[in-house]
Amino acid sequence: MAGSDDDQKVVVCLRSLGSAPMLRRNKFKISGREKFSKIIEFLCGQLHKDTLFVYVHSAFSTNPFSPKPDELLIDLYNISGRDKFLRVIEFLRRQLHQDTLVGI
Repeated sequence: MAGSDDDQKVVVCLRSLGSAPMLRRNKFKISGREKFSKIIEFLCGQLHKDTLFVYVHSAFSTNPFSPKPDELLIDLYNISGRDKFLRVIEFLRRQLHQDTLVGI
């Protein structure tokens, strides 16, 4: 169905934290039908890592959260989209304690 949320492109904004290297390109468009695992796979491929810890900002909380890999990007956009893009997806090489992420 044309114009539905499922057909919508989502602009994703990425930000590295800690010792994770910065990406050359930190914003891109992707289909809202894609799963969050696509972002994780992309980041692991770009950074040549098997494991990364990836977080998303929510418009309803100051605490970032780590979505399940099978969540649709359009759903994440709908709960985190204060702007016209999936707010910020942060990635790290090592997991940080939750209070370290507060206010990022």
